[in-house]
Parts: sequence; C-alpha cells; structure tokens
Amino acid sequence: MSETIPDLWPDEYSDREALSPLQVLEAQAEILAARSSQFAASVKSTQQSGLVTLEFLLSLPDGSNTTRLCSLYHAADRCYPVQLNAEGLGHHIANTQQQFINLLAEVLRNPLVRSGVESLLSAANARLAQQNGSPLPQTSEQQVTPQRKDA
Repeated sequence: MSETIPDLWPDEYSDREALSPLQVLEAQAEILAARSSQFAASVKSTQQSGLVTLEFLLSLPDGSNTTRLCSLYHAADRCYPVQLNAEGLGHHIANTQQQFINLLAEVLRNPLVRSGVESLLSAANARLAQQNGSPLPQTSEQQVTPQRKDA
C-alpha cells in the first residue's frame, strides 16, 4: 500500500530570485537615481564580529547634507532575519525578503523620513539659487498681501 506524501513546503520555496537586504537597498538607490537628480541614495556596509551593519543614506548629489533613512543589522553568515531600525518606526525584525521589502516601504513612506527628504530638497533649492545668484522663490504665503480691517 503506497501513500502519497503531500508537499509540505510553503509556496514561496520555489524557483525565484532571492535578494539580500543589501541588494534591495541598492536597487532602491538605483530607482531613486532614475527618478530624481536632486538626491543620491547610497548604502554604507560594515562588518564586525560576525555582524553586518547597513546604513541606507540619502544626500544631495555632491554628498553634502546626508541623512540616514534606516539602519539594518544581520549575521554575516545569514542575511535573514534582518533587524531594521528607523526614526519614528523603532526597530523591527524581518524574517524574509518580502517582510523586509514591506518594512522598507513603511520606512520610505514614514512622515519623519518624508520631512527629512523635504529638508534635503529645501537645501538643494537654496544651494541652486545661491549658485545662480537668484533669490529663493517666494511661497504663496509670502505673496499674499494681508487685508486691513477698518473699524
């Protein structure tokens, strides 16, 4: 009597490309480079005592005004699980590539990260205006003339 043994493996264990956190971050840096010339994303990687540390950085193209978007930590011999730390989100553990991608998406859409990006954009615009010798453009609030109420 022969019984069929069922396939017990999860669906994600199939022929597919598995990416390390470093590869995912580098891909996001390339995507940003294709999208905008005002920012440069980079990944700083260090390894010490069996621990890999990755920092995902955003800066102006000349390398100035750098801000760290997030830090990651994983064992040197295994890229998952990976611990992700980001301002405003604290630290989280991703056990799989998909969990990591989902966490990174949260980081990049986080209001604190967005405010950092806005600050870099403001610095880039100020630097460009200074290089061109032109004043910064006025905001709509600056252009509004207050109305005086006569009593």
